[in-house]
Amino acid sequence: MIITLLSYKGGQSKSTTAIHLAGWLNQKAPTVVIDADPNRTALSWAERGSLPFKVVADGPAATKAARTCEHVIFDTPARPDAKKLKDYVAGADLLILVVAPDALSLDATIPAINDLKTLGADFKVLLAMVRPNTNEGEAAREALESLGVRLFKGSIRHYIAARKAGLDGVLLKDTDDPHALDLWNDYGAIAKEILK
Repeated sequence: MIITLLSYKGGQSKSTTAIHLAGWLNQKAPTVVIDADPNRTALSWAERGSLPFKVVADGPAATKAARTCEHVIFDTPARPDAKKLKDYVAGADLLILVVAPDALSLDATIPAINDLKTLGADFKVLLAMVRPNTNEGEAAREALESLGVRLFKGSIRHYIAARKAGLDGVLLKDTDDPHALDLWNDYGAIAKEILK
């Protein structure tokens, strides 16, 4: 399965999502993350530590790695240009629009939704960086549902554990933080929704 992660704004947890969905999917079948983001966040994460799957830059190495894997996850640049967006839509089995539930992120998401609908894309929205013990996730979910988009049932909470995992170059399940396994399991719930 080819999964492409999109956002029209940086800082939405797109790369963290790519890494952790790959971690879950790799437990079922070989998985690779292709880092197409100029920031190379996923590659930096992998180079800092040890991940149980490959992370490669977009290009010839990506083509070779993808041939050996059942799951391919693309970590794309924020707000890709029209040609790239069209290519991502054409090449993906599943497009995931990663969105934080704050007003500025939601504002940036509306053009993304419109562009994806114009291209006839089949996509789902993933709410990420949802602060626990607030109603911001529910409010964002209602706002997005009013736009007629499909959302994942689960969402990804906002915990500092994700930053710790990135600094160590490991998966959340391998991070020493009291909320690391909670966040790891958030990603597991999304992976299970994907594999249904």
